[in-house]
Amino acid sequence: MSGNFDQLRKINYEIFSSHHAELILENYFSDITSELTTALKSFSINIKDLITGGGGQSIIVQNLGSLFNSIGFASETDFSFKLPKVTWEYSSLLKTNELNNEVSESHKIDHVFQKPDTTNWLALEIEWNSKDSIFDRDLSLFGRLHEAKVIDVGIIVTRGNSMQQNLNDLFARFCEQNNLWDIESIIKEVYQITENSNGEQIEYEYNPSTKQKNEINSRIANGWEFNHAWSSVFVQNKYGNSTTHFEKLENKLHQGIGGTCPIIAIGLPKTIININT
Repeated sequence: MSGNFDQLRKINYEIFSSHHAELILENYFSDITSELTTALKSFSINIKDLITGGGGQSIIVQNLGSLFNSIGFASETDFSFKLPKVTWEYSSLLKTNELNNEVSESHKIDHVFQKPDTTNWLALEIEWNSKDSIFDRDLSLFGRLHEAKVIDVGIIVTRGNSMQQNLNDLFARFCEQNNLWDIESIIKEVYQITENSNGEQIEYEYNPSTKQKNEINSRIANGWEFNHAWSSVFVQNKYGNSTTHFEKLENKLHQGIGGTCPIIAIGLPKTIININT
């Protein structure tokens, strides 16, 4: 019988495990791992949510957060812990306790899970679309938390390579299948008002800049069809190669960022995106 993460691999999720993270999750955190992978197998993204922006978290991050909360992960948890002063004395973030020669730190994690009746914890970060340098922060923090015996495994969920590499095509097909042949039609199609986790009504919309509109028109003037001109400019400006996605994360793990902390990277595949609105 294949493992839980193998089930995700079969439906095109990308999984990278460092320091036996997958083995630890499958064996010591088997219940929550089964729930996590089952939840991800049913997760989908409306392509409109890839286009719009609004106040605070994106709709996709909110939906992923709700998914993880529904299986037992707690949200936005502060971890306070102590490390030997000599190990981390270079950090300006540390507050030294001279009495015990230790330093205290507190960091916020997107989601955490404590195995029932134990002191064993998982830490989970969602990095949907930030600058890829944020991976350094996450991985370094996981390494420090693991060294302090605060967490057992770190988990990071991000865009998979298949999604990243096919965004141009997905957005072009979205325009074609929904008969969207100008910017105004896209703006109208994707606009939505959604209630956030605090019960507030938030507008999510697409507002291209004048520069982006000019770039689209320049491509059209050079013979591009509108859908390909728009999708190429949109992806370039919002989901460029310097943003968070699986290849960037995997490279940083190969570089050893995160120290000896067991870390599992999960890449969301293109197949979970629904372009039929």
